[in-house]
Amino acid sequence: MDLCKAINLLRDKERKKCEVHILGSIQSEDYWAEIQDYVKQKQLESNICYDGFSDHVFGTMLNSDCVCVCSENEAFGRVTVEGMLAKCIVIGANTGGTAEIIQDGQNGLLYQQGDPTSLAERISYCINNSETVRRVADAGYHSAIEKYSDVSNAKRIQEVYDSVLGMNQ
Repeated sequence: MDLCKAINLLRDKERKKCEVHILGSIQSEDYWAEIQDYVKQKQLESNICYDGFSDHVFGTMLNSDCVCVCSENEAFGRVTVEGMLAKCIVIGANTGGTAEIIQDGQNGLLYQQGDPTSLAERISYCINNSETVRRVADAGYHSAIEKYSDVSNAKRIQEVYDSVLGMNQ
């Protein structure tokens, strides 16, 4: 709902540049009905669509400019990392794992969770500052590769094993 409200808060010129694809399974029919009602009431059908569950979320991200992670509390932030690996600018709520992964303005952007105005400001910033946003998205990609790739994870696990086994001495 934060994202839908944020899109509604954008100026008309900015809103016309936004095409939002909501992906994933519906966890609550009541909440989904609330979102659909809001989208219809605010006439956002041309901006916001629900694509449903997909086995190819990363492919969708590769064809996107921005990934918004609006979870109230994302435990690890897998979607955040996937967005970074897709070379998208990631705008995430300043909670949970997302806030641990994103250094605001460095490798992504954070907004105040639960505050659609804060999210709208970040989206507007992305629309109006493409060169800076591209640099931040590139930094996000390199950060994700450095910290979360299979190779770097395996290296850190090996370091833990070596430490536990006393092999680093």
